Amino acid sequence: MQNNKGLQNLISYVQWLINHDKLPKNAIDRYNGIINDISISDKENESYIEYLQEQNMALCIKHSHLKEHILKLESICFIHGITDLRFLMQKPTSTLFSSANDALDKGYTVLPFDLLKYKNRFNDNDIYASEGNLN
Repeated sequence: MQNNKGLQNLISYVQWLINHDKLPKNAIDRYNGIINDISISDKENESYIEYLQEQNMALCIKHSHLKEHILKLESICFIHGITDLRFLMQKPTSTLFSSANDALDKGYTVLPFDLLKYKNRFNDNDIYASEGNLN
């Protein structure tokens, strides 16, 4: 109610009308009902705005944590020589999940693009190396 200037003006105007005997009793009751309804609505709106602000803050914190996880995962990938991460991130999620499941089911890993330039040092089958055969 404190933030609604229009409501404050209405209350002041009704009070002025009452003080100058310009309103009959039934009109006063009607105005008081309207003022009460607006006041309740204002309080509900303020509560809802506070709730949305809290939710927004929680989402911002979660977003920050997720962004930090992404940066950590990207760093881990670069540390392990996966420099084609940006290329892989452009692939659809379903494609990546399918490839990951296929690799897990068949027991192979795919070498990063940077290691492919050394392909002539490996057999063709080594590109899809079995776990533990990368040494």
